[in-house]
Amino acid sequence: MAKLGGEVKQVFRSKVDAVRTRAAIADLDKITAATTEATSAQKIGADTLKFVLQEQNHGVARFTGQYTVRYSTEGDEVVWRTLEGNMVNEGRARVVARADGGADVHWTQRIETEVPVPGLLARALAPVATKIMEGSIQGYVARLLASA
Repeated sequence: MAKLGGEVKQVFRSKVDAVRTRAAIADLDKITAATTEATSAQKIGADTLKFVLQEQNHGVARFTGQYTVRYSTEGDEVVWRTLEGNMVNEGRARVVARADGGADVHWTQRIETEVPVPGLLARALAPVATKIMEGSIQGYVARLLASA
């Protein structure tokens, strides 16, 4: 199996204050609602979610992501780490208050999946997988911040 994925580092702007923005980013119900690619999301305790994602089928490879991730708030950051699954989804969102009453969210997220394709094909698919991942993260963050 080949590993596909990448890392996104981007600053997003929130119209609401830093406290409400940070709270939305750490809220498991809001995270679940913003994860539109999930076919299921199950709460496991107060800080952990188990996701099963929609199957991705791009002709040459099929993949259904499944992972369990724990969220925590550490100072001005929300941090998440994968505990188990067939993909890694980890990152951090540092929320910084702006003078206009809004907040900047310094988002860093790494996603990595193991896809059943030969290594040579994986190298060809890597740029496409990265673009798909970037678009998915941008949409997710936009939905999450809209819920703040």
